[in-house]
Amino acid sequence: MKVCFSLLFNRVRRLSKQVALLLIFPFAIIQGAPPALHTEADSFSPDDHYVATSFFHWLTSNGGQTVGPWLPLEGRENWTGEPDWWKTQIKHVMAANIDVIYVHLIHQLEAQRVNLFIALDELRAEGYDTPKIAPFFDAQVIYNDQPIQSLAEESVKDDLVGHYIRFFEQYFDASKGDFADDYLARQDDKPILNTWHVKFRFSNVDGLTRTDLTNRLSGAFGSGHPYFNNGVVMVTTALNPPNFSFADEHVAQFEINEYFYSVTFNSITSVQLKPGYWDQNIRNPGSFLARDGGSHYRDAWDMVDRNSVQRIYIESWNEYAEGTGIYAADPEGSPYIAP
Repeated sequence: MKVCFSLLFNRVRRLSKQVALLLIFPFAIIQGAPPALHTEADSFSPDDHYVATSFFHWLTSNGGQTVGPWLPLEGRENWTGEPDWWKTQIKHVMAANIDVIYVHLIHQLEAQRVNLFIALDELRAEGYDTPKIAPFFDAQVIYNDQPIQSLAEESVKDDLVGHYIRFFEQYFDASKGDFADDYLARQDDKPILNTWHVKFRFSNVDGLTRTDLTNRLSGAFGSGHPYFNNGVVMVTTALNPPNFSFADEHVAQFEINEYFYSVTFNSITSVQLKPGYWDQNIRNPGSFLARDGGSHYRDAWDMVDRNSVQRIYIESWNEYAEGTGIYAADPEGSPYIAP
């Protein structure tokens, strides 16, 4: 078995914090349930270097994305979408030194997204320094069966921002421990939002302004979570304009089949790294980007200039149907489809 994990910005992290805190509270553990070990985490600054990945929750044992060319090591039927399974996936993400997961924001299989949030909270209670999360808004899925709508209309703006609001409400409801706010990805104490391909489902894309978005988020969360009053950092796609005119960062996201693709926007250089792609199982003729034992993915990492690149975006952690994931997989058991 060959499993490739990202190792760009090596950090001493994760387990040491848990061990240290257990040493501080040995008597509490002997006498009863161990204390919750939630800890604080800092906001990113724009100049920080971090690794992010797209992370999908449309997975149950027999539902969601069930057909793919890159089979999980434990078997696809064991991808349950339940909290205990998510914990295993999150630990693998941490082992890959990934700092931020862009969690898919759609209106289907939302119970599995809530289960992910529960798993993150429970791991933090055990002392793990889990990845931070940001919503990855997918207009193509959410509005797929609806006519094109105009973002010049207030009701349409309300509906779009309402999906972000629902995401954060689910996160806060599922996060019972302290410091949950710290594990929402932020820059300069502003929430990071990610948005994909709004142009295909909306007209008058420029009709949604930064103020439209931030005022609605502030109204929903500003009193209990004051950083929502600070504005947002908007990450959008790079190669399919138009997108939101107030975007702060661009990154190639599910737009191009290359192992390495670099974009600089607003003085931020973001690099997409892709281990492979294989979608003949769902498209004809489909596209193919060979993994070749992870050699191209490793070479792509070697192309990264650590001094000039601020963001690494891995595509993806677990997109299953298109075969881009870097989850632990079974190359020998995965079906070969001739490109």
